[in-house]
Amino acid sequence: MHEPHSGKSIQLGTTQVANYAAPVHLYDKVLLVEKVGLLPVLLAARLGERYDLAIMATNGYSPEAARVLAAQLHGRGFLVFTLHDARLQATHRH
Repeated sequence: MHEPHSGKSIQLGTTQVANYAAPVHLYDKVLLVEKVGLLPVLLAARLGERYDLAIMATNGYSPEAARVLAAQLHGRGFLVFTLHDARLQATHRH
């Protein structure tokens, strides 16, 4: 996870998440991205700094620690957004 403004990053492991205290003066929103490959694009666009948004990136299925952190932040009043590659499936009439 990358914090805006501070440049600080934390790994999304169980221990790191358990010891993490979100600095409310830096951001109030979190974006959970399913594809870690999008992270450089989002950082280069300075999305976090523009919108006071922390960015969490995972490889496909998010680890439990990422989901725990997102839930904790949501419970503290942070807005949590997700970006994933869900597919739209059409329903065919017969």
